[in-house]
Amino acid sequence: GQFKISSINKNYSVKIVHMENIRFIFLAAAGAFLFQFFLPWWTLSIPCLAVGFLYGTTGTGSFLKGFLAVALLWTSAAFIISYTTGSSLPAQISGLFPGKAVGVIYLITAIVGGLTGGFSALTGQQLRKII
Repeated sequence: GQFKISSINKNYSVKIVHMENIRFIFLAAAGAFLFQFFLPWWTLSIPCLAVGFLYGTTGTGSFLKGFLAVALLWTSAAFIISYTTGSSLPAQISGLFPGKAVGVIYLITAIVGGLTGGFSALTGQQLRKII
């Protein structure tokens, strides 16, 4: 036995900038910003879960959009706070890590926030699938 594919779709265009994606990312980031403004950091999961529940279509897409929303939010917030206040804290903390690059701190910040947002959005999408 040979395995033959009779029809192959050669149009592999992936549209990253869809209005649905922008809406998902914007709502998740805006909700996370508002919740974190008044409540502890982990409350960012509540709006990400809600946006994933309302607008999530696939698990992977929901995770990636939630990850991107919070990673961009936290990285930009850390960068803006650091450079507008002239704080030396990122440089001091980066001295604790090998390589001692300040960019590593921003990367770790993006990953921690992004994973929290991504898993929260994925949970919301999966919850809707269950219900």
